[in-house]
Amino acid sequence: MTSAGYDGDTAYAFFTVALALLLALMVFGHLVGQPAVLGYVETGSMSPSIEAGDGFIAVPAFLSPGVSVGDVVVYEAEVIEGGGLTTHRVVDETDRGYVTRGDANPFTDQDAGEPPVQREQVKAKALTLGGDPVTVPGVGFVAGTMQGAAAGFAAVVADVFGLGSIEGSKAGGFLLLGVGGALFLYSMKGDRRRRVRLRERTSESLDGRRVTVFVLLAVLLPANLAMVAPSGIHEFETTGEVAAAGDLEPGDSVDREVTAVNEGLVAMLVAVEPATEGVEVSEEDLALGSGETRALTVSTTVPPEDEVRYDAVSEHRYFLLLPTNLLHGLHQMHPAFALAAVNAVLAGGILGLVGGLFGFGKVRFRDTKRERRPSSYFTKLLR
Repeated sequence: MTSAGYDGDTAYAFFTVALALLLALMVFGHLVGQPAVLGYVETGSMSPSIEAGDGFIAVPAFLSPGVSVGDVVVYEAEVIEGGGLTTHRVVDETDRGYVTRGDANPFTDQDAGEPPVQREQVKAKALTLGGDPVTVPGVGFVAGTMQGAAAGFAAVVADVFGLGSIEGSKAGGFLLLGVGGALFLYSMKGDRRRRVRLRERTSESLDGRRVTVFVLLAVLLPANLAMVAPSGIHEFETTGEVAAAGDLEPGDSVDREVTAVNEGLVAMLVAVEPATEGVEVSEEDLALGSGETRALTVSTTVPPEDEVRYDAVSEHRYFLLLPTNLLHGLHQMHPAFALAAVNAVLAGGILGLVGGLFGFGKVRFRDTKRERRPSSYFTKLLR
């Protein structure tokens, strides 16, 4: 016996939609360089902990308390496997950074030429139970296929609309707002006609509101992770030994070069500001196109020889879908305002697109005069 409005098909439909959403999050998360909820491996370098094609629960780095020896981390590699996201275990921690190795590899990544991994390179940690990552067998093969197709499509879209370039990304933001707003208004007008047709002729249908929620989650969650995860405080340690090494006196200025990289397909605005007194930053706003790398200089002062000084800068990132001056002004008011503005542009485009295609009510997609067939589990939950 089942309760009213609930049956086994509905439960299976819920599971199917949840799995589809997780796969979408995996795909978009890898496209923007930030694993979201689930990660996966394509090779056997982590066998037997994570077999090739397995997925695993990925906890974003900014939600993790820290990185320790034994943790399985997803980090942005510079050398091995051509660079990009790599999932390996931390086997040692040195003054220069973390030493990592795949469980199935006889040598460390650093033996293969990868520099020691810095904390800011770590994008996520694998959730573990008893030291073993929590895995979802086989899901990586599906996600890999989807990612390949999605990456190709996203690259074409980014190239056509110029989202990878700085100016193209700003224009793309206005396009999303303009076209999205027009489609949204059209969808609100068209919903009434759709409801009339549904009353006249019963048919299989989808609920446009549920489709909208699905798409919003699949796009906005990884997009926000890509902006929020790299943000935060970056600390620098300066000892009095710097004076002797650089022939400097205590109180003299010492410079450090900090590199900002945009691994995503959409241009980014990187805001870097002093977080402690006595710190100067050469550029506070860096506009980075897709795949672009920029360096800035952080200046601090040398402490007395027997002291250690800790300085810090703050970093925030935003998709460059609005004019730089506008984003900068909103960021100066509060980072949440700039983040909300970018989300408004993305959500506006999604609402317009989904609304223009489906509307926000029940949408008929099959004529009932034809022979009826059982609705799929997926569409049943979205009806």
